[in-house]
Amino acid sequence: ITNLQNSLTEKETALEELEPPAEGTAAPASGLRDGIKYGILGAVLGAFVAVFGICVVFLMSDKLHSAKDIKNRFGLKILAVFSKPARKGVLSGIDSWLDRMEGNMMRRPADVYELMAVNVKNYMEAGREILVIGSVSGEKLEEVAAELRKRIPGADILAGHDMGSSVETLKMLPEAGQIVLVEEREQSKCEDIQSQLEIIRSLDKTVVGCVVL
Repeated sequence: ITNLQNSLTEKETALEELEPPAEGTAAPASGLRDGIKYGILGAVLGAFVAVFGICVVFLMSDKLHSAKDIKNRFGLKILAVFSKPARKGVLSGIDSWLDRMEGNMMRRPADVYELMAVNVKNYMEAGREILVIGSVSGEKLEEVAAELRKRIPGADILAGHDMGSSVETLKMLPEAGQIVLVEEREQSKCEDIQSQLEIIRSLDKTVVGCVVL
C-alpha cells in the first residue's frame, strides 16, 4: 500500500508540473485559414491584372472594333453592318453580349444586302459612277459591288481594291463620281481608313457611306 501511495503521489506531482501547450503550436486551423485568404486575394489580383492587360491591348490596338468607330471617328454614314460569324465555346456568350451592347442583331446576309442597297439609293447622286473600295480583299469588294448592281439597276458600279496596295485603284479614283467604302471589324486598321479618306477628300470625291463586315 505504501508503494501505491508513493506512486500516486509521484503521478500527481508530475501532472502538476505539466505546462499547457503554447498558443502558436495549437492553431493549424488558423494557418489554413490564412492560406485560403491569401490564395483568394492572389486570385482576385491576378484577375484584375489580366483584365487591365486586355483593356490596354484593346485601347492600343489600331483595328476597327465596331461600326460605331466608323461613325464617331470618321463621320461616315453606315450603309449596312453584317453580323459576325457566331463563335462557339466559352467566349460565345461574351460575343453575343457585346453585339447586343453595340445594337447588332443577327441578320441574314440577304437582308443586310437589301438594307445596304436601299441606303445607297437614298444617299447616292443619280447618274454618277460608284466606286467600291476599302482595306478588305478584292473578292469582298467585288461581292459587295455585285450585290449593289443586282439591286440598283442602271447604276454604274465598279469594284476597286485596297488603295494602299493597288495602283490601278488609284488611277480609277479621279474618274469615280462617288465612293462606297467597305471595311471589316478586327481586320481593317483605323490608320489605313484615315489614309484612304484623306486621298478621297483631297480629290473632292463624295463618300456615300461605309459597309461594315
